[in-house]
Amino acid sequence: MGIKTQEWLFLKKILKFFTQLDSTTKKERSDFISKVERNEIYNKKVGLAILLILDKLEDLEKPEIIGKLFAASVKGEIDYQMFLRLSYLVQKLFIPDLNYLRKINEGSEVDFEKQEELYLSGFMLTLESDGVNFDGRSDLGISPYTKILLSIIDKK
Repeated sequence: MGIKTQEWLFLKKILKFFTQLDSTTKKERSDFISKVERNEIYNKKVGLAILLILDKLEDLEKPEIIGKLFAASVKGEIDYQMFLRLSYLVQKLFIPDLNYLRKINEGSEVDFEKQEELYLSGFMLTLESDGVNFDGRSDLGISPYTKILLSIIDKK
């Protein structure tokens, strides 16, 4: 029964992923496939990479995010390497932290411990400053990759 449950969950992840491709046009998908087929580096690796990424996800919200990222790649908004990089970040993401990332990106304050967790996960970075703050901590800010991730997944 465990194998059937795993298969069901994997199929659910695939469905959630592919549903996000509805935002792409048939031409965009066709152009992307042609580009992949012409490129030795990506040929045959794209499908396998997506399956491996989806297989590693531990919840059912992340396949939708990965699907949005892939759709952005198909549309040419990000390149395939950026898709892979952002997918890796999403794999490490604790989904409730997504709201903290949004708050920080909008300029809201979030406690330093939460920021430090996000820093250790690769979502934040140390900002250039005159050194450390009075409390001995460095200033942290949203990483450029996080900004790209949020701009894609929060797009209406």
